[in-house]
Amino acid sequence: MELVEGKIGLIEAALALEKLAIWTHAQSDPDLALFKRIADELSGLPIGSERSHWAEHALAREDVKIKAVVDKWQRRGLAAASSLVDRYAWSLDARAELRLAGHRDGDVPQ
Repeated sequence: MELVEGKIGLIEAALALEKLAIWTHAQSDPDLALFKRIADELSGLPIGSERSHWAEHALAREDVKIKAVVDKWQRRGLAAASSLVDRYAWSLDARAELRLAGHRDGDVPQ
């Protein structure tokens, strides 16, 4: 949802949804599989906190590669994210209702 709303970027979404697919045993879902492909293409590139360990000239070189991955997958990633939001809107709505009721994620109302 955050990717569709522009709150996070494709890279952050791909890394999070790759983990979600594993945790939920939904790796065969075509929309989640797309994010795995994106994460695989980003493997070995300086993303996240590891960027602080790279030299500026190396980051500049690798940022060209990162941009190419994002440019290649942005449109399809947004479409897949929209599909996931549509398919799981009920879950997002239920989570929002729990938050409004004062429950944290994972809490079950009594």
